Amino acid sequence: DLRDLHLVAPAITLAGEGYRAPDGTFHITGRGEHRDYGPLSLALDGDISRPRVDLTLRRPGQGLRLTDVHALLEPTEAGYALTGNGQSALGPFTVAGSVLMPPEGDARLVFSAIRVADVVASGTITPVTGGLSGRLELTGPASGDITLSVLDQVQQVALDADLGGANFAGPLRLTVNRGRIQAKLALRDGAISVDGEVQARGVRYGSLRIGRLSGSANLVNGEGRATVSASAENGRAFDLTARADVTSSRIAVVLTGTIEREPVRLLGPAIIRQEDDGWRLETVRLSLRRGGMQLGAFIGAESTHVDARLSRIPLSLLDLADSELGLGGTADGSLVYD
Repeated sequence: DLRDLHLVAPAITLAGEGYRAPDGTFHITGRGEHRDYGPLSLALDGDISRPRVDLTLRRPGQGLRLTDVHALLEPTEAGYALTGNGQSALGPFTVAGSVLMPPEGDARLVFSAIRVADVVASGTITPVTGGLSGRLELTGPASGDITLSVLDQVQQVALDADLGGANFAGPLRLTVNRGRIQAKLALRDGAISVDGEVQARGVRYGSLRIGRLSGSANLVNGEGRATVSASAENGRAFDLTARADVTSSRIAVVLTGTIEREPVRLLGPAIIRQEDDGWRLETVRLSLRRGGMQLGAFIGAESTHVDARLSRIPLSLLDLADSELGLGGTADGSLVYD
């Protein structure tokens, strides 16, 4: 038996145990922590020169919101067969492909299908000094490519996707008549920077309809600044711009614009804070020319609370969420939802 196995390196610590079978094969399991990817578990089975590898990373997101990422590598004559799955900001994803290890030449990662939010990515990635190089083609609701390269020893990822006619049937529930998203990611040691922008027309998210949408973000490890502008002329007109300062536990939003051609703004930034079991909107006041609203809320996994005080608020505001309501008039009073 193999007991009290320990691996200590600058980026990883592992503790495990196992045994060597009479036929010379090994079975080793271990748990530990990676400096960048968080808690992990690992199992090795078979010929120690090319074992079956079962790996789980609990939170390797680094700003990408990846969690519970599982990868299984099965030995083959050419290298390994690869399957995987996990959770992401866009919902669950799956991976199918292979790791080719020719006796002479460079190893290659060949992805037959990476599936997330109805989008499929496929292509070949080659390990190079400092990272990965290659291209993945996107098909489905979004078409385009993801290009990987290394610049000044920093892994670079570039996304260019056409959203024309996109219909995401998964958790996004999003359709787009015309649109494009471009983003560049730099994966430095301990930090992921994201610089991206999106342009779209004819957007529908659930029952919300937006005629024109644009946005940009500049984030490092999920922290930085983002701007979103949206406008519509679908029965009720609105033209709004939100600017947000984002941290891992706090979002501060400044909103300006017009609704039904009347000015609207927040009297001070809207502060959204992350708590142990959800997100809390601190009390904020929305000002319109003829009225206003004071709003506070908490949205959690197990409970939701909304506390609103209204003063001559046009009911047509609800048309922003569902353009088919067609409500008119104004509302005064208090609204509490638990």
